[in-house]
Amino acid sequence: WINAAIPVGLVLVVTFVALWLTGRASLEEAGDPLGTTGLFSLGLKGFGSVFTEGDSYNSLMYAAIAGSAS
Repeated sequence: WINAAIPVGLVLVVTFVALWLTGRASLEEAGDPLGTTGLFSLGLKGFGSVFTEGDSYNSLMYAAIAGSAS
């Protein structure tokens, strides 16, 4: 079961991390203050905004590559 759990877990983690990073970069590029706000100062609305602005296609591609490589 470990041969399935590691790639699936890695895909989930990499997807969320990549969505977070691309969302923050997108907000910062647009001049939105949420792009530079600290993690614990965002609140639920801020988290939603960051994930909404994330690049889902690239995030899933990075995650698929990471899952395949593990």
